[in-house]
Amino acid sequence: MTTRAQILLMPGSPALVDALAPAHEPSRRVLECIRSAARDMLEDTNARAVDIVCPLEQRDYTAHTGSFAAWGAPQVQPGAGNYLPELVARYALAPLEVQVREVREHIGTPSPEVLTVVVVDGPAGLTARAPLALVPGAPELHAQLQDFVAGKAELPGQLESLGVFAPRLWEELANVEALRRKLYCADDSLGVGRYVGVWEVCS
Repeated sequence: MTTRAQILLMPGSPALVDALAPAHEPSRRVLECIRSAARDMLEDTNARAVDIVCPLEQRDYTAHTGSFAAWGAPQVQPGAGNYLPELVARYALAPLEVQVREVREHIGTPSPEVLTVVVVDGPAGLTARAPLALVPGAPELHAQLQDFVAGKAELPGQLESLGVFAPRLWEELANVEALRRKLYCADDSLGVGRYVGVWEVCS
């Protein structure tokens, strides 16, 4: 019998934090999509803990443990974490009152006992006002990544050259044996590809 585990894909965008982008309605919708998907998955599995898988890179590090002070919101305190993707994930999941069991850089073998939350972002060059300005080919990649998350296509190539800052986790996802994949929502309003997806995988 195949043992199954659940993966939630979410973006690491700081704009998901209400205090950092209070008037940005698309980010509020993406945040609610993350929470809705996570709530459904936790209810399905009766899990009360999560593993967070995200890049832990120096450019995203803050010495202000468990706080968004480095990004201008010291009043927002998810409670733990020193790297932006982890802090965003903790913030997004906070209303669900789940325990964070582990934070790591690699997906490895997801446990059926917890919800594995993988923080990944798409290309950062989808518009002229994006972090990388407009990168030729990035809009097409954004569409292809939506199909990949939804299980309709294989992972496209040239991720880094088309504006994906941290392609390694996408490549690890491509090697996960997924039994079911669903894209909950996608957004490009800030010029960066953001995706929320739920996967059922072999563990």
